[in-house]
Amino acid sequence: YEIILNKMPASNIIPMAVETENLIFYYQGRETNPNARRQPQVEGSYAIYHADESRHNIESTWKFGHIYRPWAVDSSGNKVWCDFNKDFDGTNNLEVHVPKDFLVTAKYPITIDPTFGYSSIGASFVYLINNNTSTAYANLINISGIDGRIQSINAWSDPNSFDTTIDYLFAIYDSSRNIIDYSNKITNPVGVEGNQPYSLPVINNAKSTTQSYNLGIFVNFTVVSGGIYDFFSLQYDTVSNAGGLYNSNVAPVAIPIVPEPITTNGDNKWSIWVSYNTYANVAWISA
Repeated sequence: YEIILNKMPASNIIPMAVETENLIFYYQGRETNPNARRQPQVEGSYAIYHADESRHNIESTWKFGHIYRPWAVDSSGNKVWCDFNKDFDGTNNLEVHVPKDFLVTAKYPITIDPTFGYSSIGASFVYLINNNTSTAYANLINISGIDGRIQSINAWSDPNSFDTTIDYLFAIYDSSRNIIDYSNKITNPVGVEGNQPYSLPVINNAKSTTQSYNLGIFVNFTVVSGGIYDFFSLQYDTVSNAGGLYNSNVAPVAIPIVPEPITTNGDNKWSIWVSYNTYANVAWISA
C-alpha cells in the first residue's frame, strides 16, 4: 500500500515490517538471457511461494503472490523507480530504497506505490462466508481509477481454513459490471489463516483510466458438517455511501465473473484497493 512522504526523510531507505508465515521470497533480479524478457516492474521485485513444497504441483496454490518493484511520484508528476533490498526473507524488514537525487529535487509530498481504492485497514470485519454460507462476494463500487496499468488487487482479509479449503479470487470490472481484469483463483489450505493485506497479481495487466471501477472479492468453500472455524472475513469501516456491497449464497467462483444480484450494505467501506503502474504511459526519470 502507498507511503506518503511530506518532507525529505533523514534516509533514502524506508523500512517496512512484514509479517509472514511459511512463505519463501524470491528476488527477481536483472534478466541476462537475451531471449528472455522481464518487464520493468518485475525487475527488482519478489515472487512469493508457499514453503510447503508438497503444494508446488497443485494448481493455483503454489504461488502466494508477487510484490512488484516500487515506484514514486512527486506532486509535480515526476516519477522514478525505487528498489527493494535483495536479502528480504520474511523475517527482516522489507526496505524501499528511493534514489537520493530524486529526494533532493522532488516537490513534496512524494507518494510511493500509489493506489486507488481504500488501502487502510478497516477497524471492523464481517464474515463473507462461514460454516453457514458456502459462497459469497463483496463489491466496492464507483472507485475512481487512474491512468496506468493494473498490477494487483489487494484486500485486508482473513481466509481461515480449519476444516476445509477456501477458494477466492479478486477482480476489477467497470461500472456496467464488465470484467476488466482478475487474479488467479487461490486455494487457502486447511490449517492456514491470518488477517493481513492479501495482494493478488492480475492476469492481463489491463489498462486503467480515470473512469469509475468496481472491485470484487469472490469466495467459496465446501461447508463441513460440525465445522465452526472456517470463514473468510473482510475489514471495513462504516462510511455513508461508501459503495461497499455484498451478497451470499451466490454461484461458486468462476470466470467470467458477474456479480448478481448487487445487494446490501452500501455504507461498508471495504479495505480493497488496486496497485497500478504507469510504466507503459510515461517517460521515467533514471534511477
